[in-house]
Amino acid sequence: MTARLVSSGKADLEAWSVLSDADLREKLSALPGVGAKVANCVMLFAFERLRAFPIDVWIERALKQQYFPRKKRVTALELREFSQTYFGEYGGYAQQYLFHHARMASRRSTMAKHSDDGGGAPSRRRTRLVRPEGGPSPRLGRDRRKQEQEWERGRVRKAHGPVSQVVSTPGVR
Repeated sequence: MTARLVSSGKADLEAWSVLSDADLREKLSALPGVGAKVANCVMLFAFERLRAFPIDVWIERALKQQYFPRKKRVTALELREFSQTYFGEYGGYAQQYLFHHARMASRRSTMAKHSDDGGGAPSRRRTRLVRPEGGPSPRLGRDRRKQEQEWERGRVRKAHGPVSQVVSTPGVR
């Protein structure tokens, strides 16, 4: 539906480029299927509005851990207002660093959980993604528990995409 509105010209993205951040966010959020996070992503990456600060579960978790560690309940509105005032005109850059930090911390945590000695060293059995030349990028499924079970069993299985596969390689560091 949104694609039709844009292609027909009813949603004129070019004309919207001169709008203020608040007006642009409002216009984008009014499109079918576009919420606050997607509107902020479009503002940041397509309209180069560096104040835009998309908040997804990773960013929400990172903000709560880094900036509100003692507060039990923080609302989405509080996080949005905090990020706008604290990070200011370069909030989009800060969001990217927070996202990277959250993902790397999660990866380290997962590696420690799956290590042989329990001390955080990488496991001898690692998973590497294999992609035939010119094929689509491999992508793991969303069900994390299933992924972890597959990891522990060392199975070879098809990933999302017709030519991609996940291959477990014993003894590779």
